Amino acid sequence: MKHSLLKLTLLVLSLFSAFIAMSCRNNRINQFEQLNSSQANDETARKYEANNSDSVSENVGTYKEYFDVKRVIDGDTFVIMNTHGIDEKIRLTGVNAPESRNTGKKKKEEFGIESKVFLTKLLAGKRVRLEFDVQKTDKYGRTLAYVYLEDGTFLNEYLVKEGYAQVATFPPNVKYKDTFIAAQRYARENKTGLWKTD
Repeated sequence: MKHSLLKLTLLVLSLFSAFIAMSCRNNRINQFEQLNSSQANDETARKYEANNSDSVSENVGTYKEYFDVKRVIDGDTFVIMNTHGIDEKIRLTGVNAPESRNTGKKKKEEFGIESKVFLTKLLAGKRVRLEFDVQKTDKYGRTLAYVYLEDGTFLNEYLVKEGYAQVATFPPNVKYKDTFIAAQRYARENKTGLWKTD
């Protein structure tokens, strides 16, 4: 009887030791996998930073082709036909034009109609190229973009400089913040567009 009890005790101790050893091994494996994952994430981040310079021509977030503009929705939003032949809403990054109509909680604002008319005339029959910042879409699903006309005009900056939009940069999309601030300073000093009323 004592012999059987001793065997049983040794068996339990042996199983318990094996369980402890396995737990330690699994912990080491998990730590190793986490370390490798962390290193992989760091490497991915380094590659992203290396490939995302401020240069428009080298920026991986830039479309080299031009898209037909279909219609203008507001002074800072319009629709293109994308590469899949589908309508795509484009919201200009870093700038904001007054509201031209009541939509949801947003109410029509002073100079909103003028801003829309100005953008409509500017984009009539035109094609545009898109460049992106860190975020490519907003909470409404619209594509956020810096927009260029075929003649090289930087549309976002041009609208601010002509006084039909104002600076509205929000991190992390701040690539051209200083450009837009300088354009707005010019608009205010020269009383262009909406600044005529000051």
